[in-house]
Amino acid sequence: MSIELALSTIAIIISLCGLILHFLKFRKERPNLVIKKITCRHHPKSDDKNTELRIDFTVHNRGDRGTQINSLELPAYEMLYILDHQLDAHKSIHENHHFTIPLSLTNKELQCLFMLHHTHGDKTIEVCSIKVPYSLSRTYRD
Repeated sequence: MSIELALSTIAIIISLCGLILHFLKFRKERPNLVIKKITCRHHPKSDDKNTELRIDFTVHNRGDRGTQINSLELPAYEMLYILDHQLDAHKSIHENHHFTIPLSLTNKELQCLFMLHHTHGDKTIEVCSIKVPYSLSRTYRD
């Protein structure tokens, strides 16, 4: 009986080591998105009913697995921008998107929260938007 117990213990230890190694490999290979160079601007339109908002950012995938970037959401205003981009492992992609908010926002600075949805989860982008004196609908200027 002691040989059976010893063999069972060895089998359990080997199984646990295999599970731990598999988990560590999974954690290493998942996408690791880092968002940099975030710029956000807003401009109240002349009709006093809408505000243009433009966000400009770069997404770096530092993980060993690619991911599909599905959408960019502005939850406070229930707005969703469909992206449908593939971001491979160790690659970067630049995004520049325009939203029209159905409110007149005249603040010089505006706190914005965006959600970047991808295959393996969501990434939150918090940024302070700065009011600019020109329209953002056609061209983007710093």
